[in-house]
Amino acid sequence: MTDETHHSRRQFLAYSTAVGISAALAGCSSQSGEVGIYRGGTVTYDEVSEESLDETFDSIQQAVDAAEPGDTVVVPPGRYRERITTARSGTADDPITITGPESATLCGAPDKYSVMRIYHSHIHLTGLTVEGLQEPNEPDQLSSYVAGQLIQTRPSTSTDEYLQDIAFRSLQIGHSRESLIGLERTVDAEIGPCTITGRAGADYLLGDAESRNGELFYVGTSHSNLGTSWHPWTELDETRDVRIHHIDNSAGHAHAMAVDMKEGTRNITAEYITDRNAGHVGIDATPGSVSFKSHNSTVRWCDFAEMPVGAEFAPALPDQEVYGNDLYGCRIHDVDEEPIAVTSGETSLDDQGTLCGNRVDGADGYQPTVCPAEIPSSETVGHTESSGWLP
Repeated sequence: MTDETHHSRRQFLAYSTAVGISAALAGCSSQSGEVGIYRGGTVTYDEVSEESLDETFDSIQQAVDAAEPGDTVVVPPGRYRERITTARSGTADDPITITGPESATLCGAPDKYSVMRIYHSHIHLTGLTVEGLQEPNEPDQLSSYVAGQLIQTRPSTSTDEYLQDIAFRSLQIGHSRESLIGLERTVDAEIGPCTITGRAGADYLLGDAESRNGELFYVGTSHSNLGTSWHPWTELDETRDVRIHHIDNSAGHAHAMAVDMKEGTRNITAEYITDRNAGHVGIDATPGSVSFKSHNSTVRWCDFAEMPVGAEFAPALPDQEVYGNDLYGCRIHDVDEEPIAVTSGETSLDDQGTLCGNRVDGADGYQPTVCPAEIPSSETVGHTESSGWLP
């Protein structure tokens, strides 16, 4: 397959799936119901009735501003053209939850960066659709997209503390100029299950940006952002104890990396991911669907295909140690370059933890080995029981 053929095939896949989604959407204009607060604890949208709501509001932001620890903000079906910013933290026993059905779509404000900014701990987002494409009939026009990442977590710049207990469950999310979800200075977070509904990295794919900033999930902070006006902390971001799981990008929406574990991060677990069509970047280097710049992290039981590189061990700094990472029980197939790549002489596969039980089809290079009995196994690979192979 020539480079031109591969590029054309992947771009066609990305564009055709985006067009299919745009036909199913009716636009991002205004909500079609009152947003409520349920003060009886954490519930899902299906578990609460309109009659049981304690207060109602004209917007999500008004409800979020009024929510206290233990409250659930209930978002009815509709499309919400507002940027949401958290107002306060929940607690470990009583998080603040924002929930709604798939037909409740958060799509941001045209003049704002991102769709949601989380500055507080113990915040859970469940069931909703997060959509960065404000003009659904024009998915190939960069001006149709809200600026920046769709969801960003980070503490106030006035504190050196880390956010805790952030959760994104049962989301449908897609169409971003940059990455879909970014976790900065965050401890104990969960992403998944999630269905990817559109491309990430539209700044590069549709514009003239030269950055690879088009991840599905961006974990940590690049060293190049340290000490800046928007990220004043100067030490490496030690985001940690994150689980990313049951991610469905089987439709192949274009992006750079599915999971980018930045330098300084640790104890990141990515599992049960089905990913297609990674590797769209604006620089010469081609990233893997998962990128280890971390240490002591684990990727397992994932299905990676139709991309240049499956997984990479890629130090971002001179003399940076990338070590103790596990990669096992995955299926890697239909890759153009390498199933598993090491991008620097400063690290090697020997520096890692467990690398075994990965099935590699149709690619030279890394040769998998059988896992020892003490390594956990799974009956499924990828986001569903039918998506992968049984190791």
